[in-house]
Amino acid sequence: MQDAILPLLPMIAVALLGYLAVRFNYVSQSVADGLSRFLIAVAIPLFVFRYSYENGRTLEQHLNLAWPMLTIYFVGALGAMVAGLFIARSMAGDGSPNLIAAAASHANVMHLALPATVLLLAPGFRVPLVIIIGLHGLLMATIAALVNDVRQTNAGNIPQSLGRVLSTQIKSPILIALVVGLVLKEVGFAMPGEVGTVVYLISDAAAPVALVALGGILAKYSLGGNM
Repeated sequence: MQDAILPLLPMIAVALLGYLAVRFNYVSQSVADGLSRFLIAVAIPLFVFRYSYENGRTLEQHLNLAWPMLTIYFVGALGAMVAGLFIARSMAGDGSPNLIAAAASHANVMHLALPATVLLLAPGFRVPLVIIIGLHGLLMATIAALVNDVRQTNAGNIPQSLGRVLSTQIKSPILIALVVGLVLKEVGFAMPGEVGTVVYLISDAAAPVALVALGGILAKYSLGGNM
């Protein structure tokens, strides 16, 4: 038990610093929100690009390595979505079960899983992680749109729903970073050293920034209130 808990303490401490800084107004909530936005828009895309590009494997080897983790993760996420849908229907009626189910299926792969993988697991786990991060929004948003149309017995609207999802998701900087990294690696593109230095500096900051931002976000919420 001690061996399992002790490695988590530095992560908890960094997140707690972010929480306390915002909770006691040492740092404003808007700063914490901006830090989270920087993480999602800049630091994580560069993290995804780095580990999809620099790893010495082909695309096929990437997928072979990541496949077991991807299967386990997305089967679990889909199970959480289905469970969330049924539980939300019993608690919220017809008001928001689709929204609650979609939220339940979104594990915190950015603010929490990324620093946990970087700090606690071997570097080989970063490749499956960046593929999960890169594909998560696209796959889960697509499934959520299909579930919504099926529940409303509106199968004729599925093509339009999928079109809206795809048009939104293909603009995601995280998905773009994953695709660009894999393609550049596949074609043998050599990244200039100066560019690599910038990518490494910012991507190395992703884990601590994610934990501080997580703490700052949590300062907005309490255990009481809306169930």
